[in-house]
Amino acid sequence: MSSIETLRERLRRFPDDWTDWLVYADWLSEHGDIRGELLAVEHSLWARGSGAESRTSDEFTEALWYADEIATEWLVDHEVNLDDAEVEGATLFLDLGRALLPLASTPDPMRAVLAKRSQVIASLAPRELYPNTPSDSVVVPRDRLIATLIAWISDAFDGAPVPDDDHLTIHQAEAQDNWEGCDRSRDHTGRWQDLPDEHLLANQWGLTHLDEQGVVYYFPATMCHALRHLERAHPDDTWLTESLNYNLRPTTAELRDHDQGRLRLFQTGHRAAIHAFTVAVGDPESKAAWTRVVAGDQHGDNPHWFELYSPPND
Repeated sequence: MSSIETLRERLRRFPDDWTDWLVYADWLSEHGDIRGELLAVEHSLWARGSGAESRTSDEFTEALWYADEIATEWLVDHEVNLDDAEVEGATLFLDLGRALLPLASTPDPMRAVLAKRSQVIASLAPRELYPNTPSDSVVVPRDRLIATLIAWISDAFDGAPVPDDDHLTIHQAEAQDNWEGCDRSRDHTGRWQDLPDEHLLANQWGLTHLDEQGVVYYFPATMCHALRHLERAHPDDTWLTESLNYNLRPTTAELRDHDQGRLRLFQTGHRAAIHAFTVAVGDPESKAAWTRVVAGDQHGDNPHWFELYSPPND
């Protein structure tokens, strides 16, 4: 029995709720549409019900790889250019799915969204050819995915306090960049989730000067701002997002000890959310560094995570 036949047989054991999807997958396959195979793979992996069986790591990896191969084949056969704005959602789903689904640190809400990758691919077909194609457009799941990422970051960093009097706020950090000083009278002192974007946009050079308390409070706010403007940067963002990416990359050997001190308050949940952000924005250096970190955290909090983030020889 082939891999896809095995997956289909496994799918048939699920409750009746999934029968329509199996019929649709078979119908697409009978018409020579590769998306039928992708749907079968998706639901064998992600359907949840009383009949669901546990999956080994090898089964998971093989099926995920197969699903991505199918998606790629369909896109190539139909001459779909993933650089086109209309299919950016498909690219984001595929990239995040490949990076985040195998990780134990990925929360269930994110898994639920990423389980819909095949529907994003299916939605690229002309509607009149496939009247039974799920109705969601590319834009809808893409927006939902970004919203779920923002919620992940918000939950992970929830409760992070504003820096105390011995640590810099964003206005003070910006003033330091200008070799100046200022008080805290203009600073937001509530939840970081309520920090006005204008405070970040008015202090775009301040991120690099924040210390261990400042990065835990201001980095998640900046990540959420960047995700809200992932498709098109805010018109006043001249350096903010690039500065964030820069601050999430390992720095030079001379600054390694400094970075270890300023990042020392990042906990396991913080690190997983940061990794998800770096995958979404696609910055190669920061993504590679936080991928190493999260891999080291999969079996529990790794107290030596910074050694993976910034290896001593770098």
